Amino acid sequence: MNDNDNEENGAELRPVKKDNEIESLSINLDQYEVNYKLDFKISLTLLLVGLFTWIPLLFNIKYIRSQNVHARRMSVVSIVFASSYFAILFISGAIVIYE
Repeated sequence: MNDNDNEENGAELRPVKKDNEIESLSINLDQYEVNYKLDFKISLTLLLVGLFTWIPLLFNIKYIRSQNVHARRMSVVSIVFASSYFAILFISGAIVIYE
């Protein structure tokens, strides 16, 4: 490949500052890792509190699109528990009303 080939296809050769890019990339990755771990902790807390009261289970739906796999799983479990609570409340209410 010669310089004419690079000019024809619009490619440019630029010097790369690897140290700065790696440092900034590692800082960004560390910040994302902290955020995703925090997502899991909050999601788990909402699930545990939601076992006693059902309202936190509804707030846990926020983490259904989290980048943290464990936070997403906690969110799905919360949705299952919340729907179970609603089904139990509905069925018990129907039994009480029609008895």
